[in-house]
Amino acid sequence: MSKHYTCIVIFVPVLTTDIATVWDTKAATWLAALHFMFSVGAFISPFTAEPFLSNIHDKELIHAVNGSVENITNLSTENVTGVFIKYDHLASVTINATLIDILDTESRILIPLFISAVVCLISGLSFISVYLYFGQIYSKVHKAKASHDPESEYILTNREQNIMTVMTGIIVTMYIMSERGVTYFLMTFVVDNLSWSKSMGTRVTSLFYITFSIGRLITIFIVERLTPSRCLLINFNIFVISGGILLTAIFTHIDALVWVGIATAGVGMSSIFSSVFAWQSTKIRQLTGVVVSGFIVSSSVGSMIQPVIVGHLMQRYTHNWFVYMHVILSCFMFLTFCLCLGFYQIKVKRFHMQHRTRTS
Repeated sequence: MSKHYTCIVIFVPVLTTDIATVWDTKAATWLAALHFMFSVGAFISPFTAEPFLSNIHDKELIHAVNGSVENITNLSTENVTGVFIKYDHLASVTINATLIDILDTESRILIPLFISAVVCLISGLSFISVYLYFGQIYSKVHKAKASHDPESEYILTNREQNIMTVMTGIIVTMYIMSERGVTYFLMTFVVDNLSWSKSMGTRVTSLFYITFSIGRLITIFIVERLTPSRCLLINFNIFVISGGILLTAIFTHIDALVWVGIATAGVGMSSIFSSVFAWQSTKIRQLTGVVVSGFIVSSSVGSMIQPVIVGHLMQRYTHNWFVYMHVILSCFMFLTFCLCLGFYQIKVKRFHMQHRTRTS
């Protein structure tokens, strides 16, 4: 698991930096596409892995000696992963295999992991092919940027860029906290606090990820026309509205509003992550591996502290803290981004005024 997470931590900064470097001001669309493919992978992975998972669920089946298992009751004749089990009703089971043979299907989970590795290998080979055919394209990109229009350069000073990057990192941290809040605690909230069944909890969680994926898909086609900053404003507004709907739901006890609020939250959160990268790349500073890695660290911090904070509040006080934290984070993200955007717009106006003064 640690190796898997290490690969993710490496892939995301590298891919994001690559797209931002190559596509420059047009990177928003491709960053949205990249994050949409993350959602596609998350959606199909359970279906890919399911055929290779073991079907054995009997916790009593833990000992196998000389092909027999003792003291197992309430079982019926069945075929378990190709191993025929025959027994009588005297708490004695005869199995024509050892426990290793029976549980051997657990090792088949390596098959979908192997499929993922093959996909990654193909992706890596495609990068190598591009390098061999086109050469070092990054040096060409940097030379092209060196001769572009001065007005399109970043207008912030190094200090201002650092401040804005830190503020953006805070937004990323709060976003990941919000996303992990839904991932970790939505099921607990609806089952324990609203007395829903676990199947209903699973459905509402699925609804969140469905709307989340649809939102990312739509962003691919609209982010270039709306600009990343406008996409972020739209997403933050929808996210804040979702918090208001969920807050209304817990006080009015209307279950339908929970469904609406969760669906709205999925749409509102869908393109925040990719649009933040696009906005940072086009308006604040060039996205380098160091900058993107800093954002990944920020997201990791959010992933670590969210369970501790919300879990403690839900256990000690009330499960409604799932919604309260959702509202608090959405409002803070919106206000933080408005502060950053307002500061940037002021700098843009001053830059253009100085430019007109110099040209006149």
